[in-house]
Amino acid sequence: MKVLQLSSEKSWRGGEQQIAYLIEELSSKGIDCHVAVRKATAFEEFCISKNIPHLSLPFGSSLSFSTALGIKKYCEKYSIDVIHSHSGKGHSIAFWASVLGMKTPVVVSRRVDFPIKKGRLSRWKYNHQNMKKVLCVSESVKNKVLGVVDDKEKVAKVYSGTTCDKFNISTSFSLRESYNIPAEDFLIGSIAALTAEKDHKSLILAVGKLLKQKKNVRLLIVGGGKLELELKELSRKLGIEDHVVFTGFLNNVPEVLPQLDVMAITSRSEGLGTSILDAFCCQVPVVGTNAGGIPELIINEQTGLLCDVGDVEGLYRSFMRLMDDSKLKNRLVAGANEHLKKFDKKVTAARTLEIYKEILKK
Repeated sequence: MKVLQLSSEKSWRGGEQQIAYLIEELSSKGIDCHVAVRKATAFEEFCISKNIPHLSLPFGSSLSFSTALGIKKYCEKYSIDVIHSHSGKGHSIAFWASVLGMKTPVVVSRRVDFPIKKGRLSRWKYNHQNMKKVLCVSESVKNKVLGVVDDKEKVAKVYSGTTCDKFNISTSFSLRESYNIPAEDFLIGSIAALTAEKDHKSLILAVGKLLKQKKNVRLLIVGGGKLELELKELSRKLGIEDHVVFTGFLNNVPEVLPQLDVMAITSRSEGLGTSILDAFCCQVPVVGTNAGGIPELIINEQTGLLCDVGDVEGLYRSFMRLMDDSKLKNRLVAGANEHLKKFDKKVTAARTLEIYKEILKK
């Protein structure tokens, strides 16, 4: 079987990591994986370094007919059996390639929890006869997709996968030494782009409230984004700027995450939240919001602590509980470790391969 994976994004984020995991696992099962990749990106470099057959294309916009035509020709030249799109733009490009006459069946992964437009073009894109399956990373995402797909059998839930192997590293890196964080300080971490949907504002407000009760607290915000200056100003206004560390983007997250006392994910919208799985791997307890697919990972009081979106008081109380109750931490970590088994990248790849085979049988 030959499968063409579509990687349309500029940067390497969660979706690109999922494609890399999928290629690794499918290749081990004898599947011939190819990639249509955006030019001059980290994923193109990945394909080159791993000797993965690939086609570099501009992926300039969702209406890039030159990219769509390039994919159509590639599928014809190499007798591709299935195309698997991993983003909204990739979905659009595969759709236009189909409109241009491409016959290769298309599988679409949807990883975001944003509402789907219900206009004529959007419905056509999801219901085109060449779109054989939409794989949703959570029940929340699935419910949104079901609202626009006529044939409900075309919609399936396939969780994102992970591996804990990437955390099995020996390192001399000390997070606390690097950022002058005292050994006795309780370290809360957030690893996410600084965008509105990640709601760092509520997190900072909760830590500000916590610092009125506990002085030995630090908040580590890992990630970059357009809201950085605004969030720094909020920390300053609250008088907690000495307790909030903005690291910017870091490429050594596997070294950083295990050194946190708790990880916070305060999203207003989240397809699933694979950074939660990473925290589970590192035996770091998680406090999160009930946005999107997060409650499928954080089962409240079993695998983590769950709060309503924007609930500053709830976040504050959750942090306070974890600071004061080591037995709670140990119980949550044990529950998370057991829950993690459902999200192994091998399970994700096996289920995805089943779907490819089902499509080709039809």
